[in-house]
Amino acid sequence: MSQSQPSPFFGDRFRASCRVLSIAALAAGAIPWSGPAHADAPRVELPTPEEVEAALPAGASLTGREIWQRFLANRFRSATAMLHITSVDPGGGAQETLLRVRWKDFRVEGEAVDSVIGKTWVRFEEPFDLRSFSYLGITRRGEPDLHFIYRERDDPTQESPLASRRVRRIRLDGVGILGTDYTFDQIAFHALEDASYRRLPDEEVDGRPVYVVEARLADYMDTRYPTTRAYIGREHYVLIRQVFWDRAGVERRELRANVETLEEFDGGLWMATQSTMYDLKARTRSTLTIESVAANPDLPDRLFTARSLMSHQ
Repeated sequence: MSQSQPSPFFGDRFRASCRVLSIAALAAGAIPWSGPAHADAPRVELPTPEEVEAALPAGASLTGREIWQRFLANRFRSATAMLHITSVDPGGGAQETLLRVRWKDFRVEGEAVDSVIGKTWVRFEEPFDLRSFSYLGITRRGEPDLHFIYRERDDPTQESPLASRRVRRIRLDGVGILGTDYTFDQIAFHALEDASYRRLPDEEVDGRPVYVVEARLADYMDTRYPTTRAYIGREHYVLIRQVFWDRAGVERRELRANVETLEEFDGGLWMATQSTMYDLKARTRSTLTIESVAANPDLPDRLFTARSLMSHQ
């Protein structure tokens, strides 16, 4: 009696199943690879990174840095926006702040020029007594960020670090935007480029699966909150939640995006148009709403200079 042979279909299915299992085992480190034992040994073709990613659960092979880079890639090359911030103190009192903001990526083909990654320009529109106060932030790679301020005033005898007829450089990393719980560097062109990243177990926030990445800023970055933990949506790489620790290791702030306001913009970029920042020590909170945004307009470089702070453009 002749021996029965497996069908070609069964053989293909078997080989494909073995390849998927091999990919998963290699990715998990269960199969160490040291090459053929001798010249006549059959050659094993290793899977590509793309095949590993496809065979495993979505994002399973991504490192913390790779996840963060995908988050950073989900940002405008340039933008203008009006930001409305409502800040509430422990007694329930509220303050309204209105900011005119513009951002621009200054990299050339993804590379920083003279260390500059991006720039952010801000002018206060409300409250009334802060009108004409303007800010310029420069996000840099390999160096601390730069912060410049300008404010017109009528009384030349008035002394204040935030009231001057000239543009002044000032340290503002981790410093709150006047009267709010958001800091200047948190509304700047996405920062946290110079940091070490550690991926933590995935979680779920507000019913959405998220990657969890802990970032620790490089020592030369002068900020009040050197360690953060970001909860990044797995579908669109949008920041859903972020926790901030101070230099003493105390949890001080928490950011929560309103997932109901997630919106897609030109170029397939996603963003939550509303979020709330909580100061866990002062027991205050500020809700930021993006009231209008123009994605990727052509913004001349001159709009991001120290001279532009004195302009009402």
